[in-house]
Amino acid sequence: MRKATILLGILGIISATAAAAQLADLPPGPNRDLVLSHCRACHDLGMILDADGANAQEWGNIVEAMSSYGLKATPDDRAKILEYLTHYLGPDAKAGR
Repeated sequence: MRKATILLGILGIISATAAAAQLADLPPGPNRDLVLSHCRACHDLGMILDADGANAQEWGNIVEAMSSYGLKATPDDRAKILEYLTHYLGPDAKAGR
């Protein structure tokens, strides 16, 4: 029992550390909090960071796919999410890093 408790504690620390690292990788900017709240409701930020460099159409397709999977965002919020992703994680942003 003690080993299981220790293992769960270690896994929790690793998970928290990974989540904090992902937050640090998500660039600051308008609507970042909107992206965090809506996207992390279903998955970790790794999926977003893996698509870093996608163009506006590709991000649009991703947001549309997430909507079909149950993204609960108003059309206005989806537009803001898309704006953030395109501006801060699009090809121009990636080229500037």
